[in-house]
Amino acid sequence: MNCLIDTNILSEMRKLRSDRCNAGVKNWYEATLLEKRSLYVSWISIGELYAGVFQCRRRKDNQQAGALETLLRGLEGDYRDLLLPVSEDRIRIWSTILWPRDQHPIDNLIAATALLYQLPIVTRNVDGYANLGVTLTNPFNR
Repeated sequence: MNCLIDTNILSEMRKLRSDRCNAGVKNWYEATLLEKRSLYVSWISIGELYAGVFQCRRRKDNQQAGALETLLRGLEGDYRDLLLPVSEDRIRIWSTILWPRDQHPIDNLIAATALLYQLPIVTRNVDGYANLGVTLTNPFNR
């Protein structure tokens, strides 16, 4: 089954070629390749990663900022056809799940994307998506 990758999973996936990657995330990723599943990414996650670059630059952590910029270049190149846009339909779904819940609005936008495209979300942040009607997978727990 295809899936929508949350920002925290994208961040962990940049460690795949090292021994620092979480074993569960690495096993999940390898299984998705074998099963030839499509891994979709929300433009909201791209925005979150750009915000991370900005935060790293502000605290003078140029090494981390560079690593995130490399990840972004790869995503914007390799995943270009799998980047899901913010659309009118998505905003309409988002507005129905936004209130009165206490979840973060950005998580709700990603959830709206998952609902619109009928994709499960792969995330470490399962609490952030609780009770939003989306299917969740946490590869950190594998």
